Amino acid sequence: AVDKRTGLPTDDTFTQYLYKNGSGWQEWRNWQASGYLYRYGYLIESNRFQKVFGMFLIGFLVGRKMMYAHLEDYTALFKKLRRWGFIIGIPGSIALAGFEIFGKPLPNPMGLAHTTLYAISVVPLSLAYVSWLCLHWVKTKSNTRFKWLAPLGRMALTNYIMQTLLGIFIFYGVGLGLGGDIGPTLFFPIAFAIYIFQIIFSKWWLSHFNYGPLEWIWRMLTYGKRLKIVKDKSHNN
Repeated sequence: AVDKRTGLPTDDTFTQYLYKNGSGWQEWRNWQASGYLYRYGYLIESNRFQKVFGMFLIGFLVGRKMMYAHLEDYTALFKKLRRWGFIIGIPGSIALAGFEIFGKPLPNPMGLAHTTLYAISVVPLSLAYVSWLCLHWVKTKSNTRFKWLAPLGRMALTNYIMQTLLGIFIFYGVGLGLGGDIGPTLFFPIAFAIYIFQIIFSKWWLSHFNYGPLEWIWRMLTYGKRLKIVKDKSHNN
């Protein structure tokens, strides 16, 4: 059974959704054949596509202006985003969490109520966090302090998809099926372990290859030509 409002499994069926004794690839494929429709129904009702597209546009603007390469030129903007992001985002997040946790009904024409709360909570807080990190970077000039995170960022697409695949393997019946046996208390340690693994894996991979595997494919599709992925031995030396 699924919640008609969210399109997701209810509390009493969540365990069976993740894992059921005897389930395997066939059961997982059966769910994927129809279950995704509930998810897309929720995404449409909550205007998720518009919200994500808006964030993509912000990222596109940052990339076109190469703000990441000239952070010191945008300190005034970052200070405003940090201040107003926290002022607007924290109360908005508290309100959104209250409605989600206590399930109080919202007047919700076309999903706009949830969309509005989401817009004034998640987005401002995200911009505030990013601005705080950028200002900290400019202030300390500690480029080497976070250098160990660089390989992780250079393989962002690969690591993003890898997290999904690892989550399916760890929690669903097609893999270890731990989703039916553990509670939220262990979710964070597992996520942290995956994150550490990806840092180590990304560093190892980029010591032998020029790009992450999915980044390599994406670049070739973008530029329409084959790119060399394996690093020259002389470069490694």
